[in-house]
Amino acid sequence: MLCVAWWLPVSGCATATPTAVSSSQELVGSTRAYSVLPMTDGWSKLSGEDDSDADLVLVHETTGTTILVNVHVGADQSIDGIVSGRRTVLEEEHEILSFAEERSFLARSDFAAVSVAKYRLRRTGSEGWFPVLVGTAQGQGAVVEVFGVSDRPRELEALFDDILGGLRVPAAGAAPQ
Repeated sequence: MLCVAWWLPVSGCATATPTAVSSSQELVGSTRAYSVLPMTDGWSKLSGEDDSDADLVLVHETTGTTILVNVHVGADQSIDGIVSGRRTVLEEEHEILSFAEERSFLARSDFAAVSVAKYRLRRTGSEGWFPVLVGTAQGQGAVVEVFGVSDRPRELEALFDDILGGLRVPAAGAAPQ
């Protein structure tokens, strides 16, 4: 059994098989609501039984970084709602030591808005902290959430930037292709 980001309520343990992902290998989500093009070596995609709701789980074993991609389908889904909901979930079992959010547009998607939230969390009743980065992108008919966690802040930020930089979603209101 492989536990992925066991300290977070959005992930869990999985009986999973890691499959190496080559740099520049495009990964397409099961709902086709997104694709991601990692440019850094060392990623593995987990597949198999999983008790998380993640559409895609990537691990970078060298750095201990885990990336989960969640898809929230529906016309009523919004960046604001997903960001607020994620913060509420994190507050249930963690003390939020710091939080910062920036909004912009995805590099690989025309006019697809994205929120990047940076958290420093401490598990209730413990010492120390760990970083969590969450990218939330508004696509056509879905919101895609990229959730990154590690106990190594510098490595997490670089690897998260790699994944978010390679994220492509059809923009809300875009013409069908």
